[in-house]
Amino acid sequence: MLFRKASPLSLLLLGALATACGPSQVKPRSIPSAPEGPSHKVSKGFVVTVAPEGIVVGADNKRHAVKPKVTDDFEGPPTSNDWWSSLIWQFDPTEPYSFEMFPHPLTLRALKEGLGLGYSSKAVVKGREYKFPYERDLVVGLEGLASPDTKVASYSDWAVTADWRTGESHLRATFGHGMPFVYFERQGTAAAVVDVSRLVKGDKGEDKPEKADVKVWSDAGGVVGLTVGEHHYGLFAPTSAKWTRKGDTFTSSLDGKDYFSVAVLPDKRPETLKLFREHAYAFITETRVSWKYDEKTAALTTTFATKSTLKDDAAGLSNAPLTALYRHQWLHTADKLLPYEYVSPRGAMKLFVGASFSTTMSFGGVLPVIPVVASVDKAQLEN
Repeated sequence: MLFRKASPLSLLLLGALATACGPSQVKPRSIPSAPEGPSHKVSKGFVVTVAPEGIVVGADNKRHAVKPKVTDDFEGPPTSNDWWSSLIWQFDPTEPYSFEMFPHPLTLRALKEGLGLGYSSKAVVKGREYKFPYERDLVVGLEGLASPDTKVASYSDWAVTADWRTGESHLRATFGHGMPFVYFERQGTAAAVVDVSRLVKGDKGEDKPEKADVKVWSDAGGVVGLTVGEHHYGLFAPTSAKWTRKGDTFTSSLDGKDYFSVAVLPDKRPETLKLFREHAYAFITETRVSWKYDEKTAALTTTFATKSTLKDDAAGLSNAPLTALYRHQWLHTADKLLPYEYVSPRGAMKLFVGASFSTTMSFGGVLPVIPVVASVDKAQLEN
């Protein structure tokens, strides 16, 4: 945050406010009595179970109540206020898919054809704004897919699985923070489709189509390495399948299997694509975070753990997923990192291979009040 020197007018206003307020004693609040209407007691307080009059829980921008967009097999409470909330709550009546989502290093948006996918690698600094806007390089889906909406099939601590359906065609995609891969699963026989469909932000923030320079620099064993503009991607079909290119569209029958993945790559070196191929079939199915606090040393250890399923049985593949750590994570981990980096608004992200990693940070607690020291002049403090 930037601070500016206060103007004479603002200083005058602050002085007036200070004079008007004066010193005051904060008195402890009394224990609340039971509220009117349905509620249940929690410790010394209460939780109301019915919204107050005039409050609509789960409303769109027209203040109309909406139900969560979930599949029939969805389990657990429909959470809110998360980076993927627009997938599960339709805030805009005209947008049944999602708004822009930023599970770095990827940027994503659900569409009727599937998932728009990109990598925002350059900051836009304009006036007092600093942001990495959503820009799309690819649209990943199934042949003929035109889903009426996108629903949530499941979620865990930092990942979510989205769902699209058109007739017999059914696509699910799992993605999350620090995941360079999006893991796709299909039902039906429609071919997997990856369209190069570049979309950038114009000067006024509008979506603007842009013709991209597409280069394929590797194509073997169900894996395609391609570059869209300045960004590098890997397309990973089953190892027994292949991709077919027609113009800027890549399709695969998946050799009758039901899975494929797409990843943003840190570079286009052959050894990088080889590394990603080794881990492209370790589909993350669950993400969980847990904490351990040592009060004596004020050390907080946080463990980020994943569960994964190895989808392909070809030789040389690993069930250990690749993930990318934010700067505040890799600065405080002792786990071994790989020499690869991504750009993000929160600083460089570094690649890690494994089911879990931990960070350790000092946490001295939060003081509810600042204690009064013995030598304080209370009269001066109040004034």
